Amino acid sequence: MKTIKRTAEVQNFINGATSGEVVRKTKATKPSLLTNVVFTETQWSFIYKVFDISKVGNLTALFNIAADFMKKDFNYLDYSSYAAFLVGNKNEPSNRFSIKKDNAYNFYKGLYEEYKDNWINIRIRGVLLLGLLHYAKKGLNCQLDELLGVN
Repeated sequence: MKTIKRTAEVQNFINGATSGEVVRKTKATKPSLLTNVVFTETQWSFIYKVFDISKVGNLTALFNIAADFMKKDFNYLDYSSYAAFLVGNKNEPSNRFSIKKDNAYNFYKGLYEEYKDNWINIRIRGVLLLGLLHYAKKGLNCQLDELLGVN
């Protein structure tokens, strides 16, 4: 009798179960507040030179200042001779930089889309570097060829 009772319990359990499909709950994900930008060693060298000259507190602040400088009196064609530097050499060693997706980043991303359609695909890193080139030239009164080591 015990076997029949146990069989009935198993049958009740099976009847109460689902069809066997596992229902996975979707994991709630937050959109990332950071994105990674990859710069070559040559590009990093330039970034750190501008960083040292500017005496700004951190790199994020430097990129935000450069974005503000790009909003006034800026023409990307003035920097077309630096296109190879902006694109970078993909065979050169590189390092990542995490940048916050804030107003400055959105401004750079908008410029990236515009330049990709109308000029050259320099990616976000190229637009960031373009901003630093403009800031170094206009805001810090630097000679770009000297900063980049171009003779």
